[in-house]
Amino acid sequence: MESLFLNDNGIDTDGAYALSKLLVSNSNLKELHISNNNIASCGLSVLFEALAKHNKRLRLLDVSHNVIDIGVLRGLR
Repeated sequence: MESLFLNDNGIDTDGAYALSKLLVSNSNLKELHISNNNIASCGLSVLFEALAKHNKRLRLLDVSHNVIDIGVLRGLR
């Protein structure tokens, strides 16, 4: 799987935790689209951590229109 489109699916923080487990086992993902969901900052942090540790091929990550605070963005550096 190279691209995963999960926009507008009502994914919440619990769903983000489940998705992070999937991402650990899929290191070939190049695009992840999860915009317009209900993922809070703690869920996004878990996703970002899973991607940073297990995926070096990701080129596009769309998390727009979720609940993102500045602390989560600072963690992306």
